[in-house]
Amino acid sequence: MVATAEAYRKRKTTSVLAVVFTDIAQSTELRERLGEIEYENLRELHDQTVRELAERDDAGAVLKSTGDGALAVFAEPSTAVMRCLGIQKLMATQPHFKLRIGIDMGQVSLASKGGIVVDVFGRQVNRAQRIQGLAEPEHILTSFHVYDCAVGWLREPAVSWHNHGGASLRGFSCPVSIHEPFDPQRTRPQSQLHRHESVQPITFGVFNLRPLAVAPKGDPLAYYGIAIEQVIGNLRSAGRDSPSILWVDDYPSNNARPSQLLIHAGCIVDLALTTDEALRRMQSCEYALTITVMGRGQNGTAGIELLQVMRRHSIPTPAVVYCSSSAAAYYGEQATANGALVCTAGTVTLLDTILQVVEHFAKCGTS
Repeated sequence: MVATAEAYRKRKTTSVLAVVFTDIAQSTELRERLGEIEYENLRELHDQTVRELAERDDAGAVLKSTGDGALAVFAEPSTAVMRCLGIQKLMATQPHFKLRIGIDMGQVSLASKGGIVVDVFGRQVNRAQRIQGLAEPEHILTSFHVYDCAVGWLREPAVSWHNHGGASLRGFSCPVSIHEPFDPQRTRPQSQLHRHESVQPITFGVFNLRPLAVAPKGDPLAYYGIAIEQVIGNLRSAGRDSPSILWVDDYPSNNARPSQLLIHAGCIVDLALTTDEALRRMQSCEYALTITVMGRGQNGTAGIELLQVMRRHSIPTPAVVYCSSSAAAYYGEQATANGALVCTAGTVTLLDTILQVVEHFAKCGTS
């Protein structure tokens, strides 16, 4: 019994993945109308199309056919979105099959056989399937987590996003923010979903951080750049200095885009490469916010180490951990338990938090 349990435990590993469900709309009616043979031929075409696009360049993997659809996984949410857009574009030329696609991401359990992943389990898998159930034929819907992590990486001008607001999913107690990627040259977003928002603020001293439930429409980076620039412009008009932000990262080129956005908006952004350098800077300068990556050098939890150092030295600066989706899934709770406002892999969440901190700075200063 012990040996069996141990073997089962070794097979049940976890990973952070984007989970994709496709579904052939009105498959029962199609089967009746087309006949068994033609329907199965078309279904095989669907399976082949999904597999070829998902697995090209080893970007993803189709784990199984669900009968009238497929279950696929991707390491990167931005890749999942682009491949699903490609699948919808190809399938749009097919006169009978119209797909509904849902995407979620997070830490999932992996079932392996012979060293090959054959299935995934967990709430993100169930949620991806529920999100797919909300999609209309020829449309793709994602959770906020997918949108948040993908939107900063997708530089394709053909990709737009529509914000559907919150939706209640069967089996989930909290509403899920639903977002739709689409090619504006080819299609339009589907009709609005039922909207429901319910968020509770996170208290940091006298500062209440409003969790981001629904992202802004349009280009979120441009939206936040303009919003932060307006706050800083008002500060300067009142004769006050711009807020200073400390960014702790030993590879700052990885985060050049958001940091340059802050500089362009008028923030003063200082760089520290190590925890010791960050501590020296925070002891000599009053920052509105510290942003740290999770892993630096050989230390995979350097961001948490910095949070602990800040607490030991009673440094009251609010802090954000900006990291990979894997690090956020594995260490997010530990980071917030050590004082981080948020631990996120998403550019939108990062910028929304910065905007709130800058607004608080404008209202109250750093105290």
